[in-house]
Amino acid sequence: ERMSTPSSKLENKITEMRRLFDESFAIALPEEVAKPEPMLAITLEGEHFALRVGEISGLATSEEKIVPVPSRVPELIGLTGIRGKVVPVFSLARLLGFDSERGQVRWLVFCGERHAPIALAFEAMERLFEVPSSELFARGEASGRCYVNATVCEGTMLRGVISIPTVVEYIKSRGASERRK
Repeated sequence: ERMSTPSSKLENKITEMRRLFDESFAIALPEEVAKPEPMLAITLEGEHFALRVGEISGLATSEEKIVPVPSRVPELIGLTGIRGKVVPVFSLARLLGFDSERGQVRWLVFCGERHAPIALAFEAMERLFEVPSSELFARGEASGRCYVNATVCEGTMLRGVISIPTVVEYIKSRGASERRK
């Protein structure tokens, strides 16, 4: 029986390490699975948009009474009641820079903080859909519509993705500036 020498043990170890190293490239890595993101397909003034479901706290038809109120804020449609709270209702179309609303406001999405909710009104809710987060494409400032910060491809249709947190932040800052006047 032959005894192994320290140099043969080292050579065997090196050979084994090379084999393991080479095999590591032969093993297919699991593809990174893009988590599906739920989206709400909506229409504003005939244009197609999407909202991230995770950015809103609720959805309702505008069957609830919206009471007009005098305001210097042209986007403010009025007030409505939801879950025992008075909630200001803003026109999403006007916030996005459309001059007027051709369609009738039929839907409300609720957002903002729980203690100070805000409702955003729009004309048509088309459907819920999911897209892999890898299918959301960032848009620059030159998107043509304020508060649209991404684009998503739903089938063959491109939809601008409206950033609800950015809209809410604008409404809050606008309200603070109006209170100072």
